[in-house]
Amino acid sequence: MINDKALRLRKEVEACRNNFWYFATRYAKLSDINGKICTIDPFDAQKEIISGLNSHNNIMILKARKLGSSTVIALYFLWKVLFWRNTKCAVVAHDDKSAEEIFEIYKFAYRHLPKQFQIPTIKSRSDEMRFKTGSQIKVGTADSERWRSQTYQYIHASEYAFWKDPQKTMSALFGTAGKEAKVIMESTANGLNAAHELWIKENGWNKIFLNWLADPRMTMEQQPYNSFSDEEDKFAEDHGLTPGQKNWMAKQLRTKCGNNWDAFNQEHPVTAELSFIVSGARFFKTPFPYTDLREGYEQWHEPLDYRIYTMGVDTASGSPGGDYSAFMVLDVTKKHDIKVCSSFYDRVEPALFKEIVDKEAQKYHDQKGLTHQCLIVVETTGGYGIPIIEKLRSEHRRLYRRIKEDKAGGKWTELLGFNTNASSRQQLLSRVYEYITRGWLDMTCPTFLREANALIYNKRGRVEASPGNHDDMIFACGLALMGLDQIHGIKANAAKSFKPRNIRQMLDWERRNGRGYVPTEETELQPFHEVG
Repeated sequence: MINDKALRLRKEVEACRNNFWYFATRYAKLSDINGKICTIDPFDAQKEIISGLNSHNNIMILKARKLGSSTVIALYFLWKVLFWRNTKCAVVAHDDKSAEEIFEIYKFAYRHLPKQFQIPTIKSRSDEMRFKTGSQIKVGTADSERWRSQTYQYIHASEYAFWKDPQKTMSALFGTAGKEAKVIMESTANGLNAAHELWIKENGWNKIFLNWLADPRMTMEQQPYNSFSDEEDKFAEDHGLTPGQKNWMAKQLRTKCGNNWDAFNQEHPVTAELSFIVSGARFFKTPFPYTDLREGYEQWHEPLDYRIYTMGVDTASGSPGGDYSAFMVLDVTKKHDIKVCSSFYDRVEPALFKEIVDKEAQKYHDQKGLTHQCLIVVETTGGYGIPIIEKLRSEHRRLYRRIKEDKAGGKWTELLGFNTNASSRQQLLSRVYEYITRGWLDMTCPTFLREANALIYNKRGRVEASPGNHDDMIFACGLALMGLDQIHGIKANAAKSFKPRNIRQMLDWERRNGRGYVPTEETELQPFHEVG
């Protein structure tokens, strides 16, 4: 017969099994910031995480710092392995230190459990706990292979925005996930990288943003200063801060962030958009409509008579996972009304890309009739563009030229192609920025818009693609715009060559050029009906 003590214990175990918060608030012990052993006193942000875990399989959390998300997720996973057999959990951190810190939460909570809850272990390592019930907790880093060897029912992806390749690692993670696995991704923002794309894309994930206002600890009763600045007053009003939150905000801003609002917003964002922007400053301040990655060839405008084109060519090795080979053709007949005609974006072998470029150059440069012409700007840094230049030169295409000084010999040499260095790179990017922001370039290329959204200033102030993204189409566009410096010669030749032979061609010429055509004395326009 079961005695009263055993019956009470059984009921208590059953109560813990049926209710996570019942278990966590009574038996799951933590060490607070003062080193005191205590149970969790959950606040709204932590409750929202558990609510998401209970109702969804795939959860993505974007958060402010130090909201206790890793702690509450660790307690939830521990609860699962204690009360359900054959439950396997994987925790994937962004570096070794973080992995150790998260695993310490598990070990500490387990060590301080009452004996009746301490399921016997059969193996314990610095990064793994195995129980006799078949359950398991394994911790690793995003670039580790150890934790990928089996199937997991619960996966915690911690600080995924700081992984080297979030999309690649997540693909591997889903390969280890069971059919009904729960996957929770949580992170602070890290600029406009691949994690940002995962956040903004419609991908079926349940997304939760947790700002610092959800943490009741981030408040101060005592006003720290005699008065608030106008900016502090406005921030508090805009976001509905309580007096205590306003006090805490002003204290953090002035003492921990050097009175720098960008620094404060990076650590303590109040909106998801703000968290991404301040943690990776955009090159283009206004974001463009989001687009999916589109590889291959696209065309928006066929070549037309009496038009001037430039073509920017950015070449890569074609290796898997490397940069893309890209080109962009622009109609630059009107300097401040430029249109994108075609583009190419793919990882292809240099020999194949050479033929693709030549075919497109032939299309937009009417070598025989001289009715439309194209200047081709090929990037030569790295050497991949040299074979393309040789091919285009052999086919008598118009190529961009630059002047190089031989300092030793005191001579100037004319070279083909565009060489990218620190100075020319900045000039190219500045031209792209000017033409886009002034509305002089009608950008319709989805790949350009996608890359533009991920173009940021790094910590050294250098403009580059955010981690996990590329800027090859940006540079193809910039190369085409740099061709504007040399189209004056083409326009002069074109003016001599483009002579309408009949009334229809004259009307067409006037429509395209926006001015009347004045025929020379020797030009005789044929009647309209004689056009073949």
